[in-house]
Amino acid sequence: MKLFRYCAAAVLAGLLMTGPTPVANAAPVYTPPTPVVSVYNTPGSQFIGGRAWRTQCMMYSSSIVRCRTEIWASQVVRVGSGYRQINGWAFNNLTYLPSPRAAWAGNNLGRTASWTASDGRAWRTECDTALTGKGGCRTFARADVVISTGSGFQTVKRWVFNNQVQFSSASIPAVTSVPKSVLQRAVLTPTGFGPIQLGTSLSIMHGQYLAPGNLCSAHRASAEVRSFGVDLMDYLDGTIGNVWTSSPATPIGSSSGLSTFRVGMTYAQLTAAFPGKIQLVTRNSEGGPFQGASLREGPVELLFYKAWDQGDPEKLLPTDKIVTVRAREAAQDHFYGC
Repeated sequence: MKLFRYCAAAVLAGLLMTGPTPVANAAPVYTPPTPVVSVYNTPGSQFIGGRAWRTQCMMYSSSIVRCRTEIWASQVVRVGSGYRQINGWAFNNLTYLPSPRAAWAGNNLGRTASWTASDGRAWRTECDTALTGKGGCRTFARADVVISTGSGFQTVKRWVFNNQVQFSSASIPAVTSVPKSVLQRAVLTPTGFGPIQLGTSLSIMHGQYLAPGNLCSAHRASAEVRSFGVDLMDYLDGTIGNVWTSSPATPIGSSSGLSTFRVGMTYAQLTAAFPGKIQLVTRNSEGGPFQGASLREGPVELLFYKAWDQGDPEKLLPTDKIVTVRAREAAQDHFYGC
């Protein structure tokens, strides 16, 4: 078991500070409807494949949405007569979200074409190929690229992927307005809240969704995340430790998707929202044992519990109201925050 940062406030609150098994590779859950959330079509930061991505979307025209995706990367750039490595956000690509093919008539980004821009740069677009797939186009620009030579670096000309156009169809609806962000669509599940998953390393988050913490944790959720009623704590090993809400506005679910349950409902309503999936469990804190309700998935759980002054803490009754829901390790020893 991993230990949290020790703090007097935690002791006064009667807490036992433990840590979870990392589950950063779990699939986040988002509210319907489509499109399926990706780093190319949804505003916000995401952490996929050990990398940080961030996306901004805006209207390209009155009916076409364009999203710009960046990735945190190490880049080697030309500086004077030499080269220097820098770390930071780097352009990845532009994505034009699904729209009718007819809307791209006469536009080189939406048809097979080659051209030279006014600045002398060469461009080319290919559509409906094995590379693009049916119903899409990709555009490449001829650009300077720094490559390693083994003994150093040199600058060469290469075709570089710049943007993709996605066409709508009978099965792929057009996207005519900026999509909701990943936080707006996030659901609190046993593994975390949308892009903020248990076990995610802070080193790949690069400050996204984080704010300075308190005596119990080096970090907490940023003001943006807290506006959705969600907060977090990290562990000494530099990973997201647990994520919780005490807000009736926060969507609650499981790996199966969104549920009807919200904070403020009763234990009886909880069992109805997750039929056959909720178990009464005893968790130990330094303040003594208490009874909560667990929605367990593998090594993690959503732990539901009532207020400490709401009757006997060792008995969770059908009429008791749930005041906090916490994504955490499914362990007997419990840490519920400061």
